[in-house]
Amino acid sequence: MRAMTTKTWALVISLLGIGAASIVKAFAGADFIGVPVILTVTLAASGAVIWTRKPTIGLIVAAWLSLAWVFMPSSTIDHLRDPASVGIFVGALAQLVANAAALVSGAVAEREYRRRLQSDRRQQTERGVA
Repeated sequence: MRAMTTKTWALVISLLGIGAASIVKAFAGADFIGVPVILTVTLAASGAVIWTRKPTIGLIVAAWLSLAWVFMPSSTIDHLRDPASVGIFVGALAQLVANAAALVSGAVAEREYRRRLQSDRRQQTERGVA
């Protein structure tokens, strides 16, 4: 079994950052409804990426979480527009940045994983294994 690449670790750290940012927002007084879902999903996805050494599930979760920023921009804008409540503002900004980082690192890690998979298959075919 191969070790995880730096890009895949960046995805895991970004997913954990999304969960941590949601906790910051909750402690600062934001609505608590989304925190358990976001935290559970990001922890599970991080664990799945580490366990399987495949970035696919992390990329899917990062894309799924980014849909909230797209389809419910009023909540995001409200949190980012009011810097008076510093904790909510910082948490929302950190969550947005971590989500963007997870999307980018996930896409790059997935691309690298697919290329490595093709290379391994090609090498096995050349050796006559597969």
